[in-house]
Order: sequence, then C-alpha cells, then structure tokens
Amino acid sequence: MVTRKILRDALSQSNKREGQEVRSINWDAIQSTCRLLADHIQSDIIIRDKAMKGGLLPLARGGLIPATILSHMLNLPIPYVLHPQYSIDMPNDGEYVIVDDICDTGKTFSYYQSLIPRAARVALFCKPQGRDLCDASVIEVPQDLWLKFPWEDV
Repeated sequence: MVTRKILRDALSQSNKREGQEVRSINWDAIQSTCRLLADHIQSDIIIRDKAMKGGLLPLARGGLIPATILSHMLNLPIPYVLHPQYSIDMPNDGEYVIVDDICDTGKTFSYYQSLIPRAARVALFCKPQGRDLCDASVIEVPQDLWLKFPWEDV
C-alpha cells in the first residue's frame, strides 16, 4: 500500500527558484497520488455521487493529466475542460468534480465554485491557503514550496 510518507519521500531533492524551494515530482509519485485520490473519491459518498452524475472537469493545464488518469481509474467521463481565461457554456447547476494538480491559494477553485456551485473540488496536492476550498486532496505541502510536475519538463 502506498502511503503519504512514501509519496513525500518520492519528491526529489529541492532546488531554489527565486528564493523559493522547488521540488520535482516523478511520474510514479503522480500515479500513486492519483490512486489515493481515486480511492478517496470512491469512498466519499458526496464526491462519488457528483462524479457519477456529471463526470470530471479538469482545470487546464495542470488538471488535465490527473483528470485523465482518474477518468481511466474510475471509468468516468470528462465532459468539459475548464480554462480560467476562457468562458464556456456549461450548466451552472451541474454536479461535477473539478480536478487540478494543486490547490495553491484556492482562487481558481473559488472562481469555479461561483460558476458551478454544486461541483466538488479535488487536487492531488493542497497548500494551507487553499485547504478550505479543496474538498479532497492527498498531500498537503507548505505554502512556500513550488512543485514541479513531470509534464512541465518539456
């Protein structure tokens, strides 16, 4: 069984970026974190019901890959992709699960909560400032830590 400690240990050595600690995350850690988040979605009745009714809504760009992995793990559709800079026609009364890689300050989740108030919000990682706007996450990381995801290494 994958534990959160193993996942924390999978974060590679840190670097500095403009005075901020930077940690790279490898693909194995992403896969394991997605499995833990999928297990949580399945065990949380409210989040599971929303996912079953409406599907997963990834936030571009960081939520695209986690949502795709979760979609395969849970056999759930991805009916829309959300992008904070573009508005889309979407029923505001739908029940969905919004997926992101990290909930940093919670501003993005807050924005979509105003548009889709019944949607649940999940992220692989969450920082303290965003905790109240994230319905589920796997690992909480310090606010001043910058995470570098494997899809950013292109």
